[in-house]
Amino acid sequence: MLPAAPYLADPARHAERLSRGAFKRYRHIRYLSDLIAGDVARGGARRIIETPPQVGKSTLFSQALPAWLLDILPTRRVLCVSYAQDLAARSVRKVRNDMTEPENASILRVRLGKQTEEFFETTVGGYFKASGIGGGITGFGFSDVIFDDPYAGPEEAFSEAHRRKVEEAFQAVILTRLSRGANVWIVQTRWHADDLPGKLQAAGGWDVTRLPAFAEDDDPLGRAPGEALCPELHTAEEWRALRDGPNGDGKNAMFPALWAALFGARPLREGSGLFNRSWVPVIDAPPALHSSRVRYWDLAASKTRAGRAKSLDRDFAVGTLEMKTREERYVVEHVERLRGTAQDVDDAIIRCATMDGRGVPIVVEKEPGSNGEMYASYLTRRLAGWSVTFKPSTGAKETRFRPFAAQAQAGNVSIVRGAWNAPWFDELEVAFAGGAHDDQADSAAGAFAELCGGSAWPWISPPGSSSILERLAPPSPDEDAPRPDPRRRAPAPPGGAIPMGYGIHAGRR
Repeated sequence: MLPAAPYLADPARHAERLSRGAFKRYRHIRYLSDLIAGDVARGGARRIIETPPQVGKSTLFSQALPAWLLDILPTRRVLCVSYAQDLAARSVRKVRNDMTEPENASILRVRLGKQTEEFFETTVGGYFKASGIGGGITGFGFSDVIFDDPYAGPEEAFSEAHRRKVEEAFQAVILTRLSRGANVWIVQTRWHADDLPGKLQAAGGWDVTRLPAFAEDDDPLGRAPGEALCPELHTAEEWRALRDGPNGDGKNAMFPALWAALFGARPLREGSGLFNRSWVPVIDAPPALHSSRVRYWDLAASKTRAGRAKSLDRDFAVGTLEMKTREERYVVEHVERLRGTAQDVDDAIIRCATMDGRGVPIVVEKEPGSNGEMYASYLTRRLAGWSVTFKPSTGAKETRFRPFAAQAQAGNVSIVRGAWNAPWFDELEVAFAGGAHDDQADSAAGAFAELCGGSAWPWISPPGSSSILERLAPPSPDEDAPRPDPRRRAPAPPGGAIPMGYGIHAGRR
């Protein structure tokens, strides 16, 4: 049984007494402290605690909890693990200093024996030890383990190799050192869906306590939906400014996926939240004046040109018409998207070229190998009179898309109203987060890179490099003629197939 004295009932009360009121028992701290006391009374706890950053979780679990445990049960053997040895050792030093403070001698029931920077023991055989990930704990056994923030930041959390290292250290080193009935608490601000808490939750057998920044339905603290976690530390207005931007308009806001993970305890996968439709206004018509335009075609990865009649199995071919305005803003004018035979794709490219006019250069993703060379020669002949270039795609898709997403978040991208808008938004918001397709994201990123001079990051283009736009001859005489409405289809070429593009057939997926 746990001691009956009020300040010994749970770690938060104990810390408040030792600190003479400096430790604050906020509502969520009281709730978590009660959970801890129940876990210790029952034994064998396996609990994951997910909270936003800077709400006192480490102070409660890595400092208040060990001091309380060793005061009421001085034979307990406690381990604190963190991403860095120094961080865990800091908790050991803080607890040791509190427990050896002369003014606390009349409060504490425990007495300390051997002490180092990373370890101390009680006079009756209990101890508190610090360790980093993969640190040496050979020769020790533990009745209580606190795993406090296994990842230093996004670089580690998004590294598959480091996530595996953390998981292996937890399973092979820590779990093998537990005594019967041991308690394990994992306390973390979430980063990634497949981090250690995510893996353990998927496997089952763990109690999960989620305390998001803003309350959801059935909040464990009894908060009303939307109520902030701890206004004494962070007001709702302060957190909204992070989530929605200082002016509440989404500009200079935190990426949605980052907010969902850190402050909502709902981490998504890589690439999720790179794009948000709220960043991009829909306009009725493109600006009359522009700096440059381009139609970029991302060809379906699964197609084959052999025989020229095989179907495109899964991915779509997508042609994105984009404009760079004289104010250096970007407008997505039209998106053609289809899944069909190779002939269907060729006909769509030619039809869009006719619709766009000869003054709009065409850039086509180049397939590797001899097939790519043959197709480039074939399509160039069919596009006689247009400026057409074939370029291989290089680098990770997500990396290529990020510059376009950054401009969208900054409010520099708009799209022309059309039937293709909703499916385009739907895909871009989940393109790199497990979505079924990313072709429209690839095409938008490719067109943007061309408008920036052939590099997704225009300010780091190699010296002397140029895009197709920079190599263009002066506009043809018909450039000043009225442009066809990109939302309307031109008639299909004689005998040509009409693909299932967004203009007439496609709807929301």
